Amino acid sequence: MKCNRLALCAYCLLLALPLGAQVNVRYEKKEKGVYEFIGENNLNIPVSVFVRFTDLQGFTGYLPSGRPYVLNSGSKTLFRLTPRQGSNNYGFRYNYSWRKGDFTEKPDTAFVYLPPVRPGKTVVVQRGVTLKGFIDRKVEEKEKAGLSFHTEEGDTIYAMRKGVVTDVVNHKASKGKGVIYNDTENYVRIYHEDNTFMTYSLLQNDGIFVQPGETVLPGQPIGLAGGTNYRSGSRLHVSLYGWLPATEEDNIKDLVYHRAYRLINPYLYGFGKVEVIKGGVSFPCEHPLDIITQEMSKREIKKYKKEHGLR
Repeated sequence: MKCNRLALCAYCLLLALPLGAQVNVRYEKKEKGVYEFIGENNLNIPVSVFVRFTDLQGFTGYLPSGRPYVLNSGSKTLFRLTPRQGSNNYGFRYNYSWRKGDFTEKPDTAFVYLPPVRPGKTVVVQRGVTLKGFIDRKVEEKEKAGLSFHTEEGDTIYAMRKGVVTDVVNHKASKGKGVIYNDTENYVRIYHEDNTFMTYSLLQNDGIFVQPGETVLPGQPIGLAGGTNYRSGSRLHVSLYGWLPATEEDNIKDLVYHRAYRLINPYLYGFGKVEVIKGGVSFPCEHPLDIITQEMSKREIKKYKKEHGLR
């Protein structure tokens, strides 16, 4: 079948999209030759949608190429193509891509995070290193991989910040003895309102307490620590990523809307920023109320205090 220019992308995208697609961009023909483009987001967090026209003649109303449209859950009119006066040739072809999160938000790199283990427990924490960095014994910035907390099997793991659960893997824990690295592990990923994502990994099989779509509060239990089969013992790996303004060091192929998806070293309450690579440093964990409630509304704080017997 040969598609005409106006129908090409809508028809082909319809064939490519599975039923119940997470994000979709379609158009509707309105009066006087106007085409309304509608974004549909079936996720529970915002997404940034990038619409690109491979052919656009005789219309106005489209944002410059590369600029994102932010979609919250549900549907929203993105823009309208309006016939340009005096034009005798009309047509368009388009495609789109999307990323989780709101590209207009600037990640808060100074935000204070709760430690992910129970209050009163002294924990050893260090900067993680990628497999390549471990093998080559390098500790360059690009080879660091979040934070590593020394845990005991079965330790309860707590959310470090308020957010929405986006991904859960609950049956992929490695089982071999003396493991150094494994590419399949249980994890929970949580989206924060400043467009950052926190991944908590090395959790027990069937040891995750939360589900995608659930809103979690700081200090809320999200799972149980695993990883005792690793040569270094039970660990919790935590990685915080966000879309940050691009720098000269970023690979241009990895950039989207002048931003790069980059590792962020979080500021831990009671410790600060972790810079230690080998050995780690211990510190006593606390979950103070003012840190737990720092992103809550007055109504949420009142509810939280009532549920926890606080005044």
